[in-house]
Amino acid sequence: MTIRAVFFDMGGTIETYGYTRALRLAATPGIQQRLLSAGIDLHLDNEQLYRVVSDGLERYHQWSLKNLDELSPSQVWREYILGDC
Repeated sequence: MTIRAVFFDMGGTIETYGYTRALRLAATPGIQQRLLSAGIDLHLDNEQLYRVVSDGLERYHQWSLKNLDELSPSQVWREYILGDC
């Protein structure tokens, strides 16, 4: 048998944002750079961006548990993480 395709879900299989404060803070400058390269300057320092991302992911996580559903990464970022920005 030959493997022809592999599917991954968003729920931490590929896309993760560390599970500890230290891991998340270490990843935040990369997120800041990625946003800036896309022309998105939130005028937040890394600590503030860490809080925005963490709070948004927690809101999404609660919604996902309640609804037993997952949204696309772009929708999570648009509606839960950067929605107030």
